[in-house]
This record gives sequence, structure tokens and C-alpha cells, in this order.
Amino acid sequence: MMYAATDPLQPWKARAAIRWWRDSDAETDFAIVWCQIGWQLFSRSVWVNPAEVVERRIRNNRASSDQWDAATEFVITGEGRRWWC
Repeated sequence: MMYAATDPLQPWKARAAIRWWRDSDAETDFAIVWCQIGWQLFSRSVWVNPAEVVERRIRNNRASSDQWDAATEFVITGEGRRWWC
């Protein structure tokens, strides 16, 4: 999944965006958040029913078990305003 917040005066430009995905093998959700000046990666573990551990399958309707934690430091990639990032 991906969501973007566009600039109302320049709708073709994204001010910020988030992309979320699930890695079934690692039993982890990941999200990368971009803004005008950089990006940061976040992760959280996914709850797996013990009865399904043998199958090593995680369906999309499985609940996450933890809060989002920063997986990387914030990476500055450009210049810009910090007030909305």
C-alpha cells in the first residue's frame, strides 16, 4: 500500500508519502516514510497464530503485535522546509 500527501498548489508534487508492506518470511511489517528532505524506515513484528507456525504463512488479515519502531535513522536527501516533515 502507498499513500501520498500532495501539495494543494502543485498537485503533481508529493509533500510526503508512506509505503507499507509485509514480509511473510520475516514475520515483519515494514513502512518507509518520505518527505521533502528525506526518508526513514520503520518496522514492527506480526502476530502469528501458534497453530499456523508450522505452515510459516502469514495472511494479510493477521494483526501486528507491536508498535512501529525506527529501523533506520532519518536520512536527509535534500533541502526543504522541516515544518511538515
